[in-house]
Amino acid sequence: MERLTEADKLGGYKIKGIKTDDLTSRVDTMLVENAIDKLAAYEDTEEQGKWIKCNDRLPETQINVLCFSLLHSFVIAHVHKDGGWECDKTHCWLEPTHWMPLPDPPSEKFE
Repeated sequence: MERLTEADKLGGYKIKGIKTDDLTSRVDTMLVENAIDKLAAYEDTEEQGKWIKCNDRLPETQINVLCFSLLHSFVIAHVHKDGGWECDKTHCWLEPTHWMPLPDPPSEKFE
């Protein structure tokens, strides 16, 4: 399924092709924002284990993801609040082309 949501300029989500102002002028703003957030969360679970183009959408800030860059190959990083990529608490010269959410840790206990 193709995503119905995309990141907005403020780090939240919006519905592709629809200006949020058009929606909120007709209905309660909180209801619209809540529905968009739930839809984006659902779409995120659909993308688990799939590469996402950075040109299509960036991850939420401060959330570690697996990145692929032509220069560094694979690296775990996150988008910093200032919009740059950060690896190990330092800004890095990373320009990833793709990213994906990290998998959940194993649920079994190790002894």
